[in-house]
Amino acid sequence: MDRVTLDRTVAPMLVRSLLALALLGAGSLSGCSAGPCVHTFEDEVLHLEEVRDAATGDALEEVVITELRYEGRAWGALSGDGLTDLGDGAARCRLPCSIAAQQEGRYELDLSADGYEATTLVVDATYQTFEGGCPSSNDDGTHATAELDPF
Repeated sequence: MDRVTLDRTVAPMLVRSLLALALLGAGSLSGCSAGPCVHTFEDEVLHLEEVRDAATGDALEEVVITELRYEGRAWGALSGDGLTDLGDGAARCRLPCSIAAQQEGRYELDLSADGYEATTLVVDATYQTFEGGCPSSNDDGTHATAELDPF
């Protein structure tokens, strides 16, 4: 039977390589446990805090969001705290209300209320708080306000 011998330079290099692979595979060098890193959203990215009468400054109790667009595209059915789905992408907002969304970006809300002219509210919604690392999270979404002009 033939005998295999390793060169003095190859053997130590092979041992170091196997040891490094074993340590990296176990995750002991990175300090992270095995598995996915989780990112959570602790808040919605967009809240409609209040809508006021532009002439008197009085706060309205509710408005209708007749359409919502995100980055120029129609959003579709609306849901969130304080919202009641009215169908066809519209929702009644009992103020304050929030849109069930986590994507930062430009939102356009077409707002209306009885006795008022419709208006479009444009909001660049962002999270104010980011906690990085593993796990990570976003919190403190944008709180927007609007005014409606009476007829």
